[in-house]
Amino acid sequence: MPAMEGWARELAAQNLALFEGWEATTPVRVNLGPPQLAGRNPPPELLERGRFRGGQERLAVCSQLGLDPNQIG
Repeated sequence: MPAMEGWARELAAQNLALFEGWEATTPVRVNLGPPQLAGRNPPPELLERGRFRGGQERLAVCSQLGLDPNQIG
């Protein structure tokens, strides 16, 4: 049992109203684990640093922000 789950169970057992208040305001977090690629390897260009290097999206964002695409790592 993850540490947070244990803590939440203890809180609920000791003070249900406090737990329900905490639970109502806490954002939901889901750990999906490591990427699952179904046994396939992504194209090498996606593995390079700067996934959209040279892509139209990247150039458009740089243009809107007044940045030089060649200076971004």
